[in-house]
Amino acid sequence: MARAATLVSWSFVALAVSLMLAVAAGDGVDPAVTIAVIALAGAVGVGSARTYHRIRTPYLVVMGVAGVYAAVRVALPSVTTGDARSMASGVTELVITVVLVVGMYLVLRARRGPFDVRDALDAATMFVGGLLVAWLLVVTPVVDSGQMGSAPSTVAAAYLPFSLTLLGLTAAVAMTGLAGNTSMRLIGAAVVVNTVADVIRGLQKAGAVGDMSEVTTMWTAGSFVLLAAAACHPSVPELFRPARHPDGPRQNLRLLIVLAAVLAPVIMVAATDSESPTDRAVRVAGLALLVVFGSVRLLQAIRASESARASLQDRLERDELTGLPNRVALLSQLDELLETTWRAEQRPMVLLVSIDRYKHIHDTYGQELAGIVVCDLAQRLSLAAQQFGASVTRPSVDEFVVVDPAVVSPAQAVIRAESMKEAFDQPVTVGDATVFVTASIGAVVAPRNRTVSSEEMLRRADIATDRAKEIGRNTVALFDDSMQSDLARRMALEGALHGAVERREMRLYHQAIVEIATGEISGFEALIRWRREDGTVVPPSDFIPIAEETGTINALGSWVMLEALSELRRWIDDGTVAPTTTMSVNVSPRQVADPHFPDIVNEALQRSGVPPELLWLEVTESMMLSEPEHARATLRKVRAMGVRIALDDFGTGYSSLSLLQRFPLQRIKIDRAFVHGVADTGNDQSLVRTIIAMGESLGLDIVAEGVETIHQLSVLRQLGCAKAQGYLISHPVPADAIRSTMVALRDLGALSIFTSDEATSSGWRG
Repeated sequence: MARAATLVSWSFVALAVSLMLAVAAGDGVDPAVTIAVIALAGAVGVGSARTYHRIRTPYLVVMGVAGVYAAVRVALPSVTTGDARSMASGVTELVITVVLVVGMYLVLRARRGPFDVRDALDAATMFVGGLLVAWLLVVTPVVDSGQMGSAPSTVAAAYLPFSLTLLGLTAAVAMTGLAGNTSMRLIGAAVVVNTVADVIRGLQKAGAVGDMSEVTTMWTAGSFVLLAAAACHPSVPELFRPARHPDGPRQNLRLLIVLAAVLAPVIMVAATDSESPTDRAVRVAGLALLVVFGSVRLLQAIRASESARASLQDRLERDELTGLPNRVALLSQLDELLETTWRAEQRPMVLLVSIDRYKHIHDTYGQELAGIVVCDLAQRLSLAAQQFGASVTRPSVDEFVVVDPAVVSPAQAVIRAESMKEAFDQPVTVGDATVFVTASIGAVVAPRNRTVSSEEMLRRADIATDRAKEIGRNTVALFDDSMQSDLARRMALEGALHGAVERREMRLYHQAIVEIATGEISGFEALIRWRREDGTVVPPSDFIPIAEETGTINALGSWVMLEALSELRRWIDDGTVAPTTTMSVNVSPRQVADPHFPDIVNEALQRSGVPPELLWLEVTESMMLSEPEHARATLRKVRAMGVRIALDDFGTGYSSLSLLQRFPLQRIKIDRAFVHGVADTGNDQSLVRTIIAMGESLGLDIVAEGVETIHQLSVLRQLGCAKAQGYLISHPVPADAIRSTMVALRDLGALSIFTSDEATSSGWRG
């Protein structure tokens, strides 16, 4: 159906073009009949296309215009009086032009909305300019020739301003993003052709040119052909859709059209003489109106520019989502406060409120619902801040900053920070879900009698917020100088960490894992140690989190794995350990998140020559909870190589039991926190018994960590635990001490602690 309608539409357009060519060739075809047929062809073509495009209004307008014009042109030959025929033709063209002006206004309204003052002034300027041009071009010559009462001349002078207004409206529509639209181009061409024809008719009425009726008839017919083609084109529905950028990038063209509407009559007035009082009065009135419209338009443009500048400034200083001041406004406010209050008793305070785990909220509920959470929290914080005259800003996605202009002591700052934290006590309702949100708050008070910049205040607040997160989140931390010292030390460690492996500052220590029943060595766990060039030993608890955060853990972890396996290979080759001895290596979440991690493991195995079944990779529960699907896929690839996976620190998380079924695990290591109390605490002993029973039912190997006393080892043996490691058995030792450690472990294996059930609490340690 759509194809048939389009074919019929374009067939009528082709018929119209053929008739035009026949008139141009002088084949005796009456121009009046030709233009009537062309108009009817356009009407029928548009009507058939309407079933395809399904947009009623524009096609009804074009059909109506074409039908009226066709009827008038067919009926004109029956009119005997030449003036009457000219009058009827002129009135028809005037009505059609007015209808097209109204239609183009409707299109512009659909694209940009109702006319504003600017649009009205531009339209009025173009119309008055067109009237003045028509007066000078058509009416004045008629008056001078003594034909003042000529009705056709009056009509010709009337429709010229409407034609120019139509031209301006068409340009305005095109500038709303339709410059590349095919239908818009065809309509623009039709309007330009029609305007040229109207100007020629005006010149003809004024006697400035000879009889050009056939030419103007052809041009008018051509405009109808173009309109019909525009209506038949599939791109026409876009004309009635709201514009994405209503003002468009080509507003200069619009100003040029308005300027032309002003300059054209001004130049014509300056270039022609006026001998009639009526002519002078019309000229003065027209120019006065143009000056008034231009002045008002200029004032409106200045006011709009000021309003746009103020609006832009407000947008630059406001958070789009919450409407709160943003970082730009925050820095300006802080600078002013610090400038005026640095010597006062009451000092400014800054609270940096960071939403805990905002990314989880965003990823779970999506951007829109996460925005609802943020807006709700913004309202709560604003209400809480009003109680002590503070203001709230939103400098970043998951942070708010509360600025209190006057606190008297750090203690008061903490009290007010705690009151702000209470805004998070109640959950936020998001759709059908209830979201519990917490916040970590860093507080900083401006120093007395010492200047400090706004950036420095925010930096200190950020340091305090990081401390609040480090100590468990959902808490308040007050900045002090020790935090800055800690940060400086951390930054120094971060810098020194780069290249530590190349400088041979990193070493591996190994702790033995033994069979509880026999005391035989099962394997070793590789533990990294950092001794800097100056002899300072940096604990893993200090540098591992930094390596995780900075991403250097990937390179560090790769080195640990290759080094540990290479050392195991040497021990096996020189007979220090049995060929079945295993090596356990801890891997971090960032390593598992690396898509190349399986390749790194495989390369370490290939370069060291260690069979994959001798490698244990120890992972933590938090690693598998952050991105479970990715972690599971990665660990399955590693497991497919023959490498075995152990879950470290088992029992410390709330979902450990589910992990045993979801992930490819072969071992669980009971956390030292439960082993410590297994000999003395009934609850810990019951929990360890449950873990061991569950592991055995799933076919998992069980290792107890942190064994420090004979009593603990004895109880673990009674509970059925298979393996153990800890200070009772061996401290972590460097690679060059493994041979002597093996001798000591064999001697220890001969002792009764691995064969006797007698428990003692003597606390003997190895």
